[in-house]
Amino acid sequence: MDKILGVLAAVAIISSPIATASTPDLASQLPETSLNGLTNLLDVAMTGAESLQMREIVEQDFEGRRLTAAAPQKLQLRGSTNYRKEYDFEREEDELGDRLAYSLALSKTVYHWGAMEANRRKGEINLEMEELSTFEAYRRLALDVRRRYLQIVVANRDLELKQKTLDRRRANLELEQKRLDAGTASVVQVYNLEIQANAAELDLLKAENSFNDQVDGLARLVGSDSQPIIDTLPAEVPEPTTLDEQQVDSLSELFEQGFSKNLSIKQRRKSIDYYQEDLHIAQQRNKPKFGVSLGVTQFELDEAGRNRAQEILFGGVSVSWNIFDSGTTKGSVVSAMARIEQMKRLFETARSDYLYELERAQKLLDLNRRILERDEEALNQARKRIGEMQDEVDEGRAPASSLENVIISLASQEVRTNRSRSEYHNAIANMTSLLGLDPLAQKFIERRTH
Repeated sequence: MDKILGVLAAVAIISSPIATASTPDLASQLPETSLNGLTNLLDVAMTGAESLQMREIVEQDFEGRRLTAAAPQKLQLRGSTNYRKEYDFEREEDELGDRLAYSLALSKTVYHWGAMEANRRKGEINLEMEELSTFEAYRRLALDVRRRYLQIVVANRDLELKQKTLDRRRANLELEQKRLDAGTASVVQVYNLEIQANAAELDLLKAENSFNDQVDGLARLVGSDSQPIIDTLPAEVPEPTTLDEQQVDSLSELFEQGFSKNLSIKQRRKSIDYYQEDLHIAQQRNKPKFGVSLGVTQFELDEAGRNRAQEILFGGVSVSWNIFDSGTTKGSVVSAMARIEQMKRLFETARSDYLYELERAQKLLDLNRRILERDEEALNQARKRIGEMQDEVDEGRAPASSLENVIISLASQEVRTNRSRSEYHNAIANMTSLLGLDPLAQKFIERRTH
C-alpha cells in the first residue's frame, strides 16, 4: 500500500497541477468564467455559508481535543488546600482549633513506552481528518452553488416561456370571444380556450413559486439576500465551448493525479494511521510506567500553637504496573488490529469508489456534450424557422397564428438548450472538482492551511 501511495505522490509531482500537454484546462471552462453574478455569489458562499462556519466550530472542538491529548506528556502542577475547625478530645479544652493544610506537587511522566506520544499523535490525526472534512465542505459547496445558480437561470427562462404561452392563450381566447359575440364561434370553442388559458396561468404561478423557492434556497445556503441573486441573473446560460470526444477521453490521464488529491482517500489513509496509534497504545498497557514528582506539603500551627507544625519536601520516582488485567489488554489489541484491517478495506473501497465516480463523470460529460450539440443545432434551426415563417405570413401563405406557434416553439427550444448548457456546465464543474482542480475551492483551502 505504501508503495502505491509513493507512486501516486510521484505522479502528482511530475504532473502539472492544472493539465498536461494533452489534456484540456478544465478550470478555464468553469461556468463562473462567463457569469459575473456566479463569481460574486461563490465568494459570498465561501465566507458566509452557515455550513462552513459550523465546520470552523467543529475544528475548534478537535483542536481542544488535540491539546488535551498532548497535555499528559507535559509538566503537571497540582495543588490542594484544606481548612478546618477541629476539637482535641485528649486536651479536653473548650475551644475549637484551626487547621490549615496545603500541598503543591510538580510531576512529569518519564517513560510510557511511546503510549503518550501515540496518544498525542491521535489527537493531531483527528484534527487533520476534521480539516479534510472542512476542505470537502468547501469543494461540495462550490459545486452546489454552481448547480443551483444555473438551475435558477434556466427556471427564469422557463418563466418567460410560460408567460409567452399564457399571453398566446389569452389572445386566442379574446379572439374567439369576439367571434362568439359576432355569432361565428361556438360556446364550446370559447370554453375549451378558457380551460387552456386557466391551465397556462396555473403553470405560470407554479413556475413563479418554484423560481422564488430556488432563489430563496440558494440565498439561505450562501448566507445572502435573495434580491441580489435575482438582480445579477443573466438573460441565459452562456453557451460553453465544448470539449470534443478526444479531449473528453484524454481526461483519463488525470485520474492518477486525482488519487493523490482526493480528500476522501486522504481521510481513509489517516484513519489507518489513527488506529495504528491505537494499537501501539493497547500493546503497552501491561508494561511498567515511570514518572517523577517534586513537591511540598505543610501543616500550619493554629493560633494557640497546640498543633505541631509539619512541613515536608518530597521528590521521587513513581512506577505503575498493570500486572494482570484478565484479558483487557489482549481484547484492546485484537480490537485495534481489526479496526486497522477495516480501515484498510475502507481505504481500498474509497479508491475504487473514486475511480468509479471519475469514470461516471467522464461518461456523463461526454453524454451532455452530445446532447448539447444537438440542442444547439435545434435552436439554430428554430431561429431560422422564425424568419421563414415570417416570410410566409407576409406573403399570405400562412396565417399569423402560425408565426405565433413558431415563436412559442422557439421559446421552448431555448429553455431546453439552456437546460442542456446548464447540465454541461455542471458536468465540467463536477469533473474539475473531482480531480482536485477547482481553483475556487483550492484558494480557500490554501487560506486555511497557512
